[in-house]
Amino acid sequence: MKHNNQLASVHLRKHWQRRVKTWFDQPARKWRRHMNRVKKAKKMGLKPAQGTLKPAVSCPTRRYNFKLREGRGFTRAELFAAGLTPQYARAIGIAVDPRRKNKSQENLDRNKERLKEYLAHVTVIPLDKEKREKKGVSFEGHVQYKGKIMPISNKGVAEKPRLVTDEEKKFVAYQAIRRARADARLFGRREKKRKEKEEASKN
Repeated sequence: MKHNNQLASVHLRKHWQRRVKTWFDQPARKWRRHMNRVKKAKKMGLKPAQGTLKPAVSCPTRRYNFKLREGRGFTRAELFAAGLTPQYARAIGIAVDPRRKNKSQENLDRNKERLKEYLAHVTVIPLDKEKREKKGVSFEGHVQYKGKIMPISNKGVAEKPRLVTDEEKKFVAYQAIRRARADARLFGRREKKRKEKEEASKN
């Protein structure tokens, strides 16, 4: 604003009550959600109340990739490694995600062991009475599991304090990183020179 002019008046005459949304029904919504969960649990019968078994996946980005969390579902590779098909896995309460891909062998092995542990504890009871009699299983003595199936924990093992070794004192991390980067960068040239030397020695 230039010069010695009159200050502009502030037009704070907005009807703010029209633009504000209130949530006075929060307690009622909470109760309704609770009752819906109870109804769903009753409908599911003997299946676990909190849904299907989920895989353990790494969080994205370098900031969180040391943590594990529940994924959307197991990959086909993980299911085949545990000796399951996607259709049968869904039938016995295992979540399947056909879009997810395994980017490391470590992750695949972790979820394979998770599936094997689940299969060791699960009991499949057929709905058909004749099949139940053939297998010798019944609904009696089985109760619905209420908690989370095989919850994922991020608790690490704390290392006990110890003295620093002489070898660790001599180790220079900066040099090691620089050397590793140089080895990766010059790998092609060095390999080419090595092959040329081998061919020259043969000739």
